[in-house]
Amino acid sequence: MEDVFFSRKRVFKLGPMRGIYFVTFAFFFVLTEIGREIYRPYVYQNGINDFGFADVIGNLLGTVAVIFFCLGVNHANRVQSIRITAFVTAGITIYELLQPVLPRGILDWKDVVSTPIAGLFSLMLVLVIWRVVRDPLSPSEEKVDTSRVEKAR
Repeated sequence: MEDVFFSRKRVFKLGPMRGIYFVTFAFFFVLTEIGREIYRPYVYQNGINDFGFADVIGNLLGTVAVIFFCLGVNHANRVQSIRITAFVTAGITIYELLQPVLPRGILDWKDVVSTPIAGLFSLMLVLVIWRVVRDPLSPSEEKVDTSRVEKAR
């Protein structure tokens, strides 16, 4: 099970990916709180139809924040990032489905549907980050310079 979700070699090291993960977490955490504390009450008080976005903003953006927090704590490499994103998304979806049996829990289908959407968004964001940022702690995942291959032909 070693290296499935974290690597002992990476977990205690600083690197650009850890920083990017934590900055992304902080950004989405702040957006989540702004959405829950400012945007949602404003929409409800003024009767604005935002197609239910105010209803799910906490879950939608909060899921992204939780995923990037987990990625930052684990200092995940590319494959681990994909696994953690899927695992956290599945876990939060299961949590939402278990709401009726939890104390004071209310099943909200909008939250159930928004969690996988947030997970897919997070996955796309993770893949873009890994495509753009070179991680010196993952030499096997360096970008291949195809220009040298083409010049040799």
